[in-house]
Amino acid sequence: MKLIFSNSIEPLVKQFEKSAIEVGENMNYKIRDSRIAQDIFTRSANSCTIAAVQAGNRTLLGHFDPKYFDIEKFREIFMSQVKALQDQFGEAQAIVTGGWQNKRIDPYCKTPSGFVGSTVAGELDKTGMPLSFIFGKKEGVTTFDNVFATPGEITISNKITPNETLTTEDKIQEILENIYEFVEIDSKML
Repeated sequence: MKLIFSNSIEPLVKQFEKSAIEVGENMNYKIRDSRIAQDIFTRSANSCTIAAVQAGNRTLLGHFDPKYFDIEKFREIFMSQVKALQDQFGEAQAIVTGGWQNKRIDPYCKTPSGFVGSTVAGELDKTGMPLSFIFGKKEGVTTFDNVFATPGEITISNKITPNETLTTEDKIQEILENIYEFVEIDSKML
């Protein structure tokens, strides 16, 4: 799986409009709304966590709002989907992105955004699959995260994400560290 960085996923949404599935449509950001597809995307993660697990030519994509996050349901539903994906399509790789940095508090939600992101990453890490964690938009970063997955590629975008074709791996890392609190990219994904 290769990570692609872009300022927008909308050209991909248009290109794959007949085949792509949208996760989180109509603000359905619950664990049970996760889906597996060949071409799949989600938009507008602010404090939400996005998890994409890719195996073979399929991607399991989840968009989790901290308001609705339940660790037991995550383990029961999403992690069982991860296992089923791996059983059917083989070895998997994952990316967890979105959310807010740890000190950023949502006054309307008891569950911190950082708790959701670190929990999701921790559970995926237990599987031993390669994992990249680009998480925790810093204070003052107001753009939302978007993800589009096709076989072998996952495009991550927001209005300030670097365009990979214009920069080196070190520069991508530097730019992302200005946006996110945690940037841990598996080198095989760049």
